[in-house]
Amino acid sequence: MKDKTVVMPRVLICCPQHESKNYVWDKWISNVNNFTYPKDRLEVFIADNSKTNKNCEFLKKQGIKSVHNKSNKKGILQIINDSHESCRNYAIENDFDFILHLESDIIPPIDVIERLLNNNKKVCSAIYDIHYGKERRPMIQLDEVYDKSVSEYRNPEFLTVDEPLFLNGKVNQVYHA
Repeated sequence: MKDKTVVMPRVLICCPQHESKNYVWDKWISNVNNFTYPKDRLEVFIADNSKTNKNCEFLKKQGIKSVHNKSNKKGILQIINDSHESCRNYAIENDFDFILHLESDIIPPIDVIERLLNNNKKVCSAIYDIHYGKERRPMIQLDEVYDKSVSEYRNPEFLTVDEPLFLNGKVNQVYHA
């Protein structure tokens, strides 16, 4: 009889981090440490993009694998992009099956990994709001509507808060989330 042991996928929890988000760091890392997914199949990696490497050293002292992405006079979006790329490269170099790209000021349910994996999709995201008050809206883009020739920051059209199609509790296909 063959062994029917199921091997759980290896998941990297990663994110760009800036010292300005340290106000919620303790809550975030506590939440991550309480995830219900098997601990031997998880790892945390932070791509710090603070001005100095002090925050990266702070993270390392807590036992968190991290790298400092120097600004090198780049614009904020390029620095954030470099941090996302560091996360992706770490996942590839260390043979992870999935990435949970979890912003450091987002506190999800402790079974978030199981919920996302349960959808059996290669890529899955949760709704994330952008802006506040009257400007607040889900950061979901249905299709590519901006000018592709623009190489700098693009301001895509996100769903409106009252969009019933994507606020129904089901998994829906989108262009960008």
